[in-house]
Amino acid sequence: MANGKYQVRPKTPFTVGMEFSGEIAEVGSEVTKFKAGDRVVGIGKEGFATELVMQPEMLFALPHGIPYEKAAGMLASYGTALMALARRGQLKEMETVLITAAAGATGLAAVDVATSLYKAKVIAACGSTEKCNFVRERGAFATVDYNAQNLKDKVKSITDGHGADVVVEFVGGDMFMQCLKCMAWEGRMVVVGFASGDVPQVPANLLLLNSMSLMGVFWGEYLKRKPKVLLDNIEEVISLCQQQYLDPYVGKVFPLAEVNEAFQYIQDRKSMGKIVLSMT
Repeated sequence: MANGKYQVRPKTPFTVGMEFSGEIAEVGSEVTKFKAGDRVVGIGKEGFATELVMQPEMLFALPHGIPYEKAAGMLASYGTALMALARRGQLKEMETVLITAAAGATGLAAVDVATSLYKAKVIAACGSTEKCNFVRERGAFATVDYNAQNLKDKVKSITDGHGADVVVEFVGGDMFMQCLKCMAWEGRMVVVGFASGDVPQVPANLLLLNSMSLMGVFWGEYLKRKPKVLLDNIEEVISLCQQQYLDPYVGKVFPLAEVNEAFQYIQDRKSMGKIVLSMT
């Protein structure tokens, strides 16, 4: 979004930052849901700031067992992962899931959701040996270094020719095309993004020949079109994290003054898990 390449392009100038956590400093006279001193987590706009003015509808009580740093990065990534796998992908227990860009914030959240909630066999596709090793430590059943290995051949080998029942795809371009060839009969692919910047054209014959389903998930858009679905999704994420069924991973914390360095760290593909800005 900051580079103007995201699907949603806000009018400039704007302050980035969709997720945040913290303590309420004061409330308006008509606010009854919260009081000063409450721990909260929320989504909105202009989150890269020490203070925010927010409508209470987009704030959620933050249980004491969840640290602020984890909370600041859990709603969008885990909300998207849960929406992609449960609502859209209709994942079933013990199915095989292929997740691309699996070391990234939302990819890693998808690994956690699939393995922790569904006992799925996750094949994690990453861009380096280091990231493959890391994702395996976080629960992946198998990994593929797509810069060194053939994705289709590796997935077919891992699954004894069956292929992936569900694919969660973040990259687009050639990676998307390879993933189509990795899918099982009646497989389901959920498109979450195009990190490569290349929006692929779909060869519909492959969908027909293998009775496959191809769908997308645009998590933030649910707020406008089906707000209850999004709000329920957020509450579920918070509850699952509070009960320790899910475990958000913060890869690195930067102070707010180093926000540009944080962006560069991500663009250089050094990040694993969520990158968070600290206000202190």
